[in-house]
Amino acid sequence: MAVLRGELPDRVPFSPNIGQWFDFHRHNGTLPEELQNCKDELDAMLALGCDIFSRRLGNFVKTVCHEHETVTESLGDGWTKTTIRTTVGSVSKLEKFERESWTTYTYEHFIKDFENDFPVLQFVIEHSEWAFDEKAFLEVDKRVGDNGVVIVPFFQSPIKLLHNWAGQEAATFLMLDFPKECYRLFEVFTAKVAEVAKQAAKSPAQVFCTMDNLDSLFHSPPLFRQFALPFYQKLSEIFHAEGKWLFSHACGRLWALRELISEAGLDGCEGIPHPPIGDLPLHEAKRIHKGFITVGGMTAHETEISGDNARDRIFAYVQNLFAQMQPLDRFIFSSG
Repeated sequence: MAVLRGELPDRVPFSPNIGQWFDFHRHNGTLPEELQNCKDELDAMLALGCDIFSRRLGNFVKTVCHEHETVTESLGDGWTKTTIRTTVGSVSKLEKFERESWTTYTYEHFIKDFENDFPVLQFVIEHSEWAFDEKAFLEVDKRVGDNGVVIVPFFQSPIKLLHNWAGQEAATFLMLDFPKECYRLFEVFTAKVAEVAKQAAKSPAQVFCTMDNLDSLFHSPPLFRQFALPFYQKLSEIFHAEGKWLFSHACGRLWALRELISEAGLDGCEGIPHPPIGDLPLHEAKRIHKGFITVGGMTAHETEISGDNARDRIFAYVQNLFAQMQPLDRFIFSSG
């Protein structure tokens, strides 16, 4: 909490994201001996003595009503087809789970044609309601205890919503070709998310993070300003009124978005990738605004070094990074 309050902590918090690594090795029976009895990544982080600052510990937003039907079919060999049926039409997406990377990849998105498929997204948003699940949050928060802070993963920006439904390239063209239709949909989405934010802001939860994969390549400054800025500003207004913090998961190129991130009212970005993976050095991220909190440093090619003197080279990278980040306030050393 000292970092969140802008105070100089007695040490830099160490909060690696080990979820994908843990799930892969647990499934394959290759976890280190000291972690073999851990049931999930939180158990593992606690066993390793990590400082908890994670968005991966649960889903604390639940759907309370909707008027669409979702059907999921297993097609074998990791392939899954998901179909959403509504009174205005149906859409489907095709995904494959890859065991080698322990990740699901989308091969076909829901929206393939604006005229036929976009109305389905409109229907789903307009006829769905969500609520904050305080009970689920408190259960996880109790497990974490004094070992850190549970981040509430909180929706995604309207741009990312369209990415999820149409893919990044098609979503960009949709916003350019049909700006009025997209803006009207995003207004409805923002209003509904804001109602959930008002509930969540009254809860014991302290930190919220929109799940955006923020990247200037697909959240270009003009699109960000037109379609995402009102969303962030509304949420930051609600959360700040209750003394809470709002982050965005920002694992892409951020240099071109620095001023907009500040204007959006974000208290920090989580998962900032160190160059050359990203393009915003962490010490520059600290300057986005006076109280900006930087969460990153391990999303870097230096942390994947192997071979001769790997340990020494990794330590040299960390020492250089920490020297650049002085003073070591508003900084959580994390892989995001």
